[in-house]
Amino acid sequence: MSQAHVHPTAFPPSPAHAGLLDGSERARNAFSKKLVRAETILLLTNGVITADEAQALLGLGRSQIYALRASASRNGSQATFFDRVPARPSNALPDSLRARAIDLIRDEYPDYGPTLVTEMLRDSHDIRISRETARQWMIQAGIWVPSGADRRKIYRLRNRMLSYGALIQIDGSDHDWFEDRAERCTAMVYIDDATSRIQILRMYRNEDQHAYLETSLEYICRYGRPIRMQTDKHAAVFSQDGPTIWGKALTELTISHSPANSPQSKGRVERTHRTLQDRLVKAFRREGISSIDAANAYLPAFVAAYNDQFSKEARSAEDVHREVPEHIDLDRTFSSKCKRKLGRQPEFSINNAKFVVEANKRNIGLSGKKIHVEFTLENKMRIFGPDGELRYYAVDV
Repeated sequence: MSQAHVHPTAFPPSPAHAGLLDGSERARNAFSKKLVRAETILLLTNGVITADEAQALLGLGRSQIYALRASASRNGSQATFFDRVPARPSNALPDSLRARAIDLIRDEYPDYGPTLVTEMLRDSHDIRISRETARQWMIQAGIWVPSGADRRKIYRLRNRMLSYGALIQIDGSDHDWFEDRAERCTAMVYIDDATSRIQILRMYRNEDQHAYLETSLEYICRYGRPIRMQTDKHAAVFSQDGPTIWGKALTELTISHSPANSPQSKGRVERTHRTLQDRLVKAFRREGISSIDAANAYLPAFVAAYNDQFSKEARSAEDVHREVPEHIDLDRTFSSKCKRKLGRQPEFSINNAKFVVEANKRNIGLSGKKIHVEFTLENKMRIFGPDGELRYYAVDV
């Protein structure tokens, strides 16, 4: 799929960095991480994302994020590309503690004030933090609304997003879409929050990892990179044990993931589900559609008519989608990845099959070294060493 040409990236690589794009795999990875960091801090400085979202994208502590933002304000946004990441303060509270506290407050104490929350966390969960720490965490998570001007600011965030591409709500709807003519299946739905436009609508047998990866890749190829994507905590996209393949792809693309804690927090896509379960089911019946393939062939026409009737004008005319940076290979970004150690030939095994890396000047000395094995969404296997992609061939086991 071709990449979208929409709103330009907020932080394009300068000519001085262009040489890195043709270098080794290690240099490209380093460049990509620096670019994600610089673009994230620029989005934070301009008020497009929050400090919490910047922390999640970069995996840094709050004080480190603020130090990088201060450097960008003093020295210009591109200075962040060269900055070293500030050291985390020795007395900083662990991110895992903050995440656990926020989850407890949301689940058990959503209507408690900071003082009472501090007492409950201490007495019932052995989490000891100050009242001000609890207050700041609750404000940042949108649980506690301070008085005065801050109250008005936080409430405004609950309205539609200002711009097209600022927030995309994603969800799968398992339903009897074909009534009794075929088995249940899932509609993957992508809604732009600012306009209520359906951006992606596609049928799948199940709401699974492949459905999320394929539709997200389609979205980015068609429209570019939105600022943030919101989902529920489905196992395909969210895990307490670390980032999923989908989550890693979003981080590489500097797209913030905003997990919803309730159906109400992603109300626009939930309301769209109800409308589709009424109108789309009847449309399939009228058209005699009873298979996923036939449904997906029909859906573009349905979506166009739906958007003409139900979409709204965004409050801002700006399209905040960003182009995909030239150094990013989207097929790799959305691939599943693992590592293998090469044998003496040099060979490796995966999925009960054996492969040998073709010999050339670039892979001399690879025996015994680790390589990256990647499977694209089309299930094509690609392998990469320190200096880039390697050719291989299959051998009998």
